[in-house]
Amino acid sequence: MEKQSVASLAKVESNRANALKSTGPRTVDGKNTARWNALKHGLLSKAVVLREGEGKEDEKEFKELLLSLQETYSPEGTMEEIPVERIAVGYWRLRRAIRFETGMLREDLDCISFDYYNEADYRGTKPKQRKDFEAARRKDRQTIRENKYCIKLLAAGLDLSVTHEGKPISIDTYYRNLINEEYEYNDAYFEEVDTDEMTLDQMREFLINDGWTDDELRNNFIQRDVREIELCKKRIKDLFAEEKAETFKLSRLLYTKAVLKEEDLNRLLRYETAIDKQIYKALHELLRLQSARRGERPSLPVALDVSTDS
Repeated sequence: MEKQSVASLAKVESNRANALKSTGPRTVDGKNTARWNALKHGLLSKAVVLREGEGKEDEKEFKELLLSLQETYSPEGTMEEIPVERIAVGYWRLRRAIRFETGMLREDLDCISFDYYNEADYRGTKPKQRKDFEAARRKDRQTIRENKYCIKLLAAGLDLSVTHEGKPISIDTYYRNLINEEYEYNDAYFEEVDTDEMTLDQMREFLINDGWTDDELRNNFIQRDVREIELCKKRIKDLFAEEKAETFKLSRLLYTKAVLKEEDLNRLLRYETAIDKQIYKALHELLRLQSARRGERPSLPVALDVSTDS
């Protein structure tokens, strides 16, 4: 028995010597695990964090907050740890209050665009949306590209006596527009000109008989395309200005909704005020306990007089 006792004492001394040589956890995971050892009970934290369901909260984030406060205030014993935990709970609730404010604002803001466009549609004055402006500009840009291509073909001496399949150019349309504009309201030709019933050959023959040459026709068609290009450019510019004005109108509505309703704001301020009082009360209690432990005279609490009354 005596040998076993001596052996046991030697083993204990050996273990103590080895423990003194220990460097603690070396891996990142090991060090992170060791950090949580400071959170000894966390009774309040177990109740304050929502662990399941909609609005689930991250318990690790709360633990990080609590650990940071413990590292800042270095509480000793349960009596000092409890007010530190109450401070952490208070800050956690303040975060919820801010999330509440954000959620209430989002509830209003997310419906503004939908309500704005639907109400205008009900009145029969539905404003254009961004997709409408983009579609209109895209159409005008396509027209500009096609007209530039047509100008290039006409300038190169395109044959005006036939249609050109597979190309974005319509000789029929050129002839029809020219005749309608030049002759429709001319008393000498009003009765005998109806382009809806005329073929390309008939329209060309009509113009040639009236003294038009191919060069004059091509030049006329080119000038028409140039004017249409300028009109498209102006429309694109006007569309940008119109979209900017529409966006400003909608933004103005959004700005007016970016504040809580009075009832919700008062409720939020009362909640935040109550939490602030709890935090400062817990902080004062912690400092008082720590001063007493060090044999110092506790400082007087700071008086807070916060009101949300208007």
